[in-house]
Amino acid sequence: MMVARSKKKITAIVSIAVAAILLLAIGQAVFSFFRSTYTRETIPAECARISAQGNRKATLFVEHTSDDLPGYSLWVANNGNADAPQELYVYREGTLGRFHKLFDPTALYEAAEGLPESDAPVSVGFIQFAPRDEEDQKSPLQTAVLYSANEERISLCRYTLKMNGVETTLEKEVYPGRDFIITVPGIGKKDGIEMKLMEVSFYRADGSEVYTNTITYEPEQETTALPQSTQAGGAA
Repeated sequence: MMVARSKKKITAIVSIAVAAILLLAIGQAVFSFFRSTYTRETIPAECARISAQGNRKATLFVEHTSDDLPGYSLWVANNGNADAPQELYVYREGTLGRFHKLFDPTALYEAAEGLPESDAPVSVGFIQFAPRDEEDQKSPLQTAVLYSANEERISLCRYTLKMNGVETTLEKEVYPGRDFIITVPGIGKKDGIEMKLMEVSFYRADGSEVYTNTITYEPEQETTALPQSTQAGGAA
């Protein structure tokens, strides 16, 4: 009888210990999840924290969404040092409506170290990546995102696509008084069709050129940023 009671007691202690360990693991996972994700209300503070590490030191960030990037939330730095490179923060909505941070300018800060100032894209930033769908499957095609606080009062974007060797030039108007993003989806190769983004140019309302960028990237890369660029003169 004593042996049976001892076994039951040991079993109970082991069960309690296992339950405690499981609860602790679950608690740590929940804590880690909430610590590493953001709400729409807390994203601007995280953006400001990162921006303070670079030269722009922005405190105001504007959210943009795009039909080309469902589930993604893109935040453009809208103030700070206008002579610093543009800043974009990319988040993706996930479980419980919380957002995971996918991209911020930290890598750009590191890549720009030691470069001549003229080599840094100032008027318009660029990133290209393969988005994921609701099942977390990465698209075989990439989407380019052009973004700017628009201190140069850009009103027109003209970009050239090459589809299976044939070039086409398209235009997109933007409001010169505010920040913007422009998305260009479908870049890459699928079902025998290959699309490349070759060049983008930006102009003011008076027709003067602000910025021209000849894109250079490896299509198989998951993310492309800091392409070669030619920066036109300052505001007229």
